[in-house]
Amino acid sequence: MGTIINVDAEKTRQYYQAMGPGELCSCNDCKNYCARVKAAYPAVAEYLAGLGVEIEKPLETSPLEPGADGMMEYRACQYVVLGSCEENYRHTVGGVEVCKARFYPETGVKEEHFVLELSPIRLKGWQE
Repeated sequence: MGTIINVDAEKTRQYYQAMGPGELCSCNDCKNYCARVKAAYPAVAEYLAGLGVEIEKPLETSPLEPGADGMMEYRACQYVVLGSCEENYRHTVGGVEVCKARFYPETGVKEEHFVLELSPIRLKGWQE
């Protein structure tokens, strides 16, 4: 029997639709992530969309410094999902591991929810 994940996709969609631009981090690393992730990881974007999650609106990202090749690795990209999820949930989509996060910033969400974490995500670095 597989790990149980019980998502309220409609409530999750409403959560992301209500999120204003001021609620997203405006640092260059996060702006880079939001601008590039959907095109670079279409299978992951589609998987998250099925849960009601907008991939361009992460709760948190944890980028490393760009490598010599100009690519940035984001070690933990986190998303709020309304519903419930077993602690040991793990799934792989397009070479990216998706799991239930154990540590994350305060979400401010009062309803039953959990945080999904993606890793690794590699994107071309930000250029001003």
